[in-house]
Amino acid sequence: MINQPWRSLALTAMVLLTSPLAAQDTSALSADDIVTCARANAPQQTFKQDAKLETVREDGDARTLYVRMVAQKSEHGVDANLKVRNPPDLSGMAFLVLSNAGPKDTMFTYVPALNRSRRVTGNASTQSLWGTDFTYADIRQLLGAVSGGDVTRVDDETVADRPVYRLSVIPPEASEATYARVEMALEQTHCVPLHAQFYDGSDTLVRELEVDPESIEQAGNHHFARSMTMHNRQTGSRTLVELSRVEFDESIPRRAFHPRGYETID
Repeated sequence: MINQPWRSLALTAMVLLTSPLAAQDTSALSADDIVTCARANAPQQTFKQDAKLETVREDGDARTLYVRMVAQKSEHGVDANLKVRNPPDLSGMAFLVLSNAGPKDTMFTYVPALNRSRRVTGNASTQSLWGTDFTYADIRQLLGAVSGGDVTRVDDETVADRPVYRLSVIPPEASEATYARVEMALEQTHCVPLHAQFYDGSDTLVRELEVDPESIEQAGNHHFARSMTMHNRQTGSRTLVELSRVEFDESIPRRAFHPRGYETID
């Protein structure tokens, strides 16, 4: 199962159309101001989406997954439920992650062939998800924003001809993080992340996230990117993500986040 991950990754932080930074002098903004801007657009209660994940290996071999994800804000973070729709050999497999007060979440996995759910131990959330270049922790952060660790604002620049804020993030020591540092670029209109680079302890670039700025859309009061690509700079593979049927703060059955019944949610 997986590669290296980072529990505090903010792959798709989203921000309100009326950005709280829009009328301010951006040069005077602190790292905390930018983080607050990003967090403002995260779902306040629940989130639903379908995702197409196409992983292309260095030799050109490709495989596509279709996944349904639902999530909710909880006392200690985000609870998330992922279920595979296709391909047939993985169809029906499901993961449930429940946030805890401590550094590690509680995880369950359901395997249709065994017709049972089991609790996952160890650092499964930091391993490759179904052979993609994302970890489970990364996927869950599609709902979140920059959280935890030491965040510093560094010099602004441009990405895809758009001005961006740049943040350098060092994950907290108590987390499951296997990255020593993450460099992020957020566009300045709505604070939507456009680029992220993940470095290991030897300051080697391990993975790199690129967001298609043309795919940024509005859903209700939120902005989000429908299309992004995660590059594994160690293996040469990449995973392209396309989101659809995105819904914010809609009703979700309670059993979607219960160890007994989460696999029945479609």
